[in-house]
Amino acid sequence: MAGGVAALSRSETRFRAVSWDSAARSERRRKWTFTDKRRPGRPRTRQPVKALIVRMARVNPTWGHRRIQGELARQGYTIAASTVWEILHTAGIDPAPRWAGPTWR
Repeated sequence: MAGGVAALSRSETRFRAVSWDSAARSERRRKWTFTDKRRPGRPRTRQPVKALIVRMARVNPTWGHRRIQGELARQGYTIAASTVWEILHTAGIDPAPRWAGPTWR
């Protein structure tokens, strides 16, 4: 009998008789650790991306949060315009700079 299970037929390996006590014991020993590893919600925006957003806003003061989000998308960063707005607002930069007046006059 090589390996024990190899000698059993296919129908015999489908069901194994296990006592209730041994099944309950194995459940008590199991450690459920997967819930501690993940945080709920979306992952946070990384610090280098935040620094890039603030730098783009300072270098280009007429750009708003949507323009910055579009430039980031062109560079391959996937980030929402509302997230860019929140980062700029937290940094104390106006997320949507106002023009001096209407451009058509």
